[in-house]
Amino acid sequence: MLNTAYERHERPAAAAPTRIAAHADVALYFDCPDLDAAWAHLRDQGVEVAAPVVRDYGMRQLILIDPDGFKLCFQCPAA
Repeated sequence: MLNTAYERHERPAAAAPTRIAAHADVALYFDCPDLDAAWAHLRDQGVEVAAPVVRDYGMRQLILIDPDGFKLCFQCPAA
């Protein structure tokens, strides 16, 4: 089960570095057939995220770090 680190009304203004330090080695991968739409949606919501890239192993990926320090990777096979 995935939960946020804090309930909405308890979330601090800034993340506690010691709390999110352990999250650096966690990555969640999601199948996302329309990365361009996902990228546009994230940018429209004010999320600073780099454009999708094609990796040498044949996957096109959109990667970001969520507010709790987890790496999120949205991907699909490169065309």
